[in-house]
Amino acid sequence: QFELKKTELENQLLEKDKELKDARLTEFEQQEVLQKTIMVSVLLLSVVFLLFAWRQYRLKRKFSVLANTDYLTGVANRRKIMDLAELQWQELSKTDSRFSLISFDLDHFKRINDEYGHPVGDLVLKRVVILAQQAIRNIDCLGRIGGEEFLVVLNNTNQTEATEIAYRIKSAIEKETIDCENGQTAKVTVSLGITQKSSQTDTFKDLLKQADKALYSAKTKGRNRVEVYE
Repeated sequence: QFELKKTELENQLLEKDKELKDARLTEFEQQEVLQKTIMVSVLLLSVVFLLFAWRQYRLKRKFSVLANTDYLTGVANRRKIMDLAELQWQELSKTDSRFSLISFDLDHFKRINDEYGHPVGDLVLKRVVILAQQAIRNIDCLGRIGGEEFLVVLNNTNQTEATEIAYRIKSAIEKETIDCENGQTAKVTVSLGITQKSSQTDTFKDLLKQADKALYSAKTKGRNRVEVYE
């Protein structure tokens, strides 16, 4: 009877020990599942955060491009080209580096809008920009500063080189026949004014005024010509 009691107690202890082992195994499996769940959750949160950050970056970049780009022609708008020119001026103002501007606009552009309509006028502006971009160099920057007025910023460029570029722009545009709607065609010309940085030029605004004066001179002398500020 004692042996039976002993065997029964041993069996109960073995049963309890088995239950404890099963409980530990279940707890370990639950902890493992919890750890995996936490890892997956962290990974998903990281992916969501990266996607959100990338979307914000793209939106910021898109808005930056829109804020600095002319909506019609795709070149730099007035604020962008002026900021760029001003920055280059400040960098070069204390050195002897060459710096020139070309200011140009379309001749009798109002007549084009009146005769063909504003959609054709927009088409003409786009085509003129393409031709001007092909005529300038990769290091130059073209911007639209008004309705039909544009500015070319020429870094490390003297007056002679700027004049050559201006004549390339003029020649490319005057030779072009622009296809319009309904089989119509239009031809346009531009007037251009050139100036370069000198010891007598104190500020970028002064340089810009000089380019405008040269452009005005080209207009008063018959248009479709290049004038250099003297």
